[in-house]
Amino acid sequence: MKLTRNIVEMPARLMSSSLAMFLAAGALLYHVWQKYTEQIHIWYALKGVSPMAWAYQLANPEIFAKNFPGGYEVFSKSSFMYIYPLAKAVLGLDPSSILTSVVALEIVALSLAVYLLSRLLFPESATAAHVALALLVIASYARSMNIGWFGAPYFKGVYYNAADVFRILAVIMALKRRYVWSGVCIAAAFSCHPLMGIHAGIFVFTMTLFSRPARQDWMNAAAGAVLCVILSAVWMISVYDSQNISNTGISAERWFELTRLFGGHFYPITAGFFSRNSKDFIGLISLTLLLFHYIRRRSGASALFDRQMMAGAVALIFVSVAGVFISEYTTIPLLAKLTLFRASELYIIIALVYAVNGLWRDIESGKAVCVAIAAVILLSPFYLAPGLPVIFSVLLVSPVFLRVYRGASPTDLFLALLAGFAIVLPLFYAVYYANQSPGDFIARVEAGYIAPVRAGYYMSGAALVGMLIGVPAFAVKKWADVNLVPLAVFVLLLASPSTYLNDRLMDSGNQAKGRDFMQAQLWVKHNTPPDALFMKDPALFHPSYNPGWREYSQRPSFGTMYEWTVLPALYVSDSDILGEGLRRLGEFGIDLDEYINMKTDQNRFRLLQAKAHALFYQFDDSWRLRLARKYGIDYFVLQRDMIVKPSHLPVVFENNHIVIVSSGRPPTQNNQHSQNPGSPSGDK
Repeated sequence: MKLTRNIVEMPARLMSSSLAMFLAAGALLYHVWQKYTEQIHIWYALKGVSPMAWAYQLANPEIFAKNFPGGYEVFSKSSFMYIYPLAKAVLGLDPSSILTSVVALEIVALSLAVYLLSRLLFPESATAAHVALALLVIASYARSMNIGWFGAPYFKGVYYNAADVFRILAVIMALKRRYVWSGVCIAAAFSCHPLMGIHAGIFVFTMTLFSRPARQDWMNAAAGAVLCVILSAVWMISVYDSQNISNTGISAERWFELTRLFGGHFYPITAGFFSRNSKDFIGLISLTLLLFHYIRRRSGASALFDRQMMAGAVALIFVSVAGVFISEYTTIPLLAKLTLFRASELYIIIALVYAVNGLWRDIESGKAVCVAIAAVILLSPFYLAPGLPVIFSVLLVSPVFLRVYRGASPTDLFLALLAGFAIVLPLFYAVYYANQSPGDFIARVEAGYIAPVRAGYYMSGAALVGMLIGVPAFAVKKWADVNLVPLAVFVLLLASPSTYLNDRLMDSGNQAKGRDFMQAQLWVKHNTPPDALFMKDPALFHPSYNPGWREYSQRPSFGTMYEWTVLPALYVSDSDILGEGLRRLGEFGIDLDEYINMKTDQNRFRLLQAKAHALFYQFDDSWRLRLARKYGIDYFVLQRDMIVKPSHLPVVFENNHIVIVSSGRPPTQNNQHSQNPGSPSGDK
């Protein structure tokens, strides 16, 4: 009997072992890294705007003298991006060879930062809870419901995660009353991504105002704030031109026309974040419900931290709401550029810290109903987008309605009102946006309350696995008084990121296109003059916008639709580059104002791309040769299955998806091969 009991207790002891948790987490982080980097070279070959292309242009400006700027200049504004030229200068490492290592650094650093914040705020929580939080932050849909749909998590070897790491460290330093170091971390976040640094500053400033120790030690707090401002100002003065901020030469009207044409992140109301595409907004309400549910339960020293964190979170909510209205109604480009609603990204991370630790406490409680609901919520972000079905959050906090009925505190009343709003909102959307059909109404009800990517698969699978693992775990608890339920949930948690990570992989068709396009780029790198100018299909593999070319060819590009219209206005704010881009668009005979003046704000840019995509193949060789003479184009890159009129220009390369033809212009340099003929590291 004693032996049996020891065997039963062994998993529970493993669960309480930090070493065992770290080993499991380490193995899973390695798996996460493998999945994020499995197709990264192919992805960049297609999508472009990569660290490699920027580093190549920085190191070889003479080769790219004829290149149309592709928005890569924005990388020079981020301190983190200089890891690539430094690795080249100091270690002799090619940017493409360290890309996957930089992704590993991002994953480890962000996981560790989130883990440390969680440990500081919830020292009483099990290690498994902190590990669960890190997994949700780096490998789930939990962060994808930010206002504006900024990609998160986004592990592509660029600056976003570095900025997140520094601002999480800034919060940790502020909670520890190390305000000077907090200011340094905010400045570091600002140097990686100014807007993300500003949002961190707002959060830390607000939480510090609500800290009695900070008010008593105000000189130290003030020193941190002053140092932060000085360091941030020095960085901004050093790397930013005035036109990047003021849009010199681009009228406000034109700037808004072009940025609204592309839509995307800048205009969440127009994009339907709060209306027709509301499931992410509902998910954000669900997370907020969990935050307010769990943050009100604690007392003592933890309550002091909670008061500061709540103050910062509320500040981020107000900033996000203000940003939403500013984005829609401002006539000043600078205010729109601030994208204040991006503060929701930091808010989500803070809210997840409280939600995950609270859910884990409920899972450890042993109360069957509470455990079941909390486990479903915790696992949902790995399977569903957005990650937190509101129906389960409402069920979890539903006892608040009884407390309000019996006469509760203002906090309970607020939570009840928020829960009621979360119940009514999805139904309102389902009624308002249903297309007069019962099927559409039911689908919208499902999307609103459960928000399924694969709801049937997830719910049935969760029920089956819950029975197979949960029932024996409860039986053991009843028999031996050993709670194995958290272990069962943790095992499911470790297995869950694979579903999310596999969903992110390109399908076989896009992989084949990417490989062929990458093969074409590598051939060009080894077999054409270094300064040869290439004009590729300006909307290659439409409907996606793919400005990729310079990544592996290391050759200048004539530009793409995205680079001619959106990037010069949105990110570079250079009137000369925009003017040249619009002139190149004019070579297609396209009237840009026709698309700007369309009544709908949806898909206008894709329609514009489709037009240029089709015209590129309808024009004959005489059109290509005219452009070659006018702009000095040496080669044209075509999508094989789109060719309508066969070209009589010399074919220099072809594969299943790509054809490259020469314009016949004499090369400006002798044909020479690259000194490094190998393929990018990590892609064979």
